Amino acid sequence: MESQIILSQHIKKAIDKENNLFIIENAVDAKLIEDFNKEDVSLYDTSDVPWQEHSPRKELIPYDNSILEKIREQIIKKFECNDVKFWLDNEGFTMSAHIDNPAVASAMQIYIGNARPELGTVFYDVTDEDVLVDDSAQKWHLQKTEDLKVRYAFNYKPNTGYFSINGKLQAHGLQATVSADDFRVSAYCYF
Repeated sequence: MESQIILSQHIKKAIDKENNLFIIENAVDAKLIEDFNKEDVSLYDTSDVPWQEHSPRKELIPYDNSILEKIREQIIKKFECNDVKFWLDNEGFTMSAHIDNPAVASAMQIYIGNARPELGTVFYDVTDEDVLVDDSAQKWHLQKTEDLKVRYAFNYKPNTGYFSINGKLQAHGLQATVSADDFRVSAYCYF
């Protein structure tokens, strides 16, 4: 399994005994992260993120020789993912607890902007009874999205993030809301 290769080579710190959620630290060269946070983000074209077209999240499109292109190259080489998307979460962005659809076998999100620590992704403890299963493309539907027990809350800290092996009980979201002062940018790839 490709995700097992990645885990054995680069991501070693599981957050608990479930062994399906891992901490990533020092994902790319720190200088690239520093340079990106000084860069004028308006130089990048943007597009809507599929399944999130009506949210304040946009995809940043790297251009040749840009800092994001260099970050992308390092992530692809180090983590052996097919591609990397860069998400810019604008003022008002938040994400209720949800489970990714089964087409996402595993995913990795690396924080690269400068934002408040509470803007990290939060994973929740849920049970089979909390999830409705159907025949839609989404397949797994979390029945309640509030008052969930926190399994692990990642701090938003540049050059860190998580690797998650998806499954019916891998609920996650964002408890805080992005403000005008936050620069919440993430590198995201799925496997």
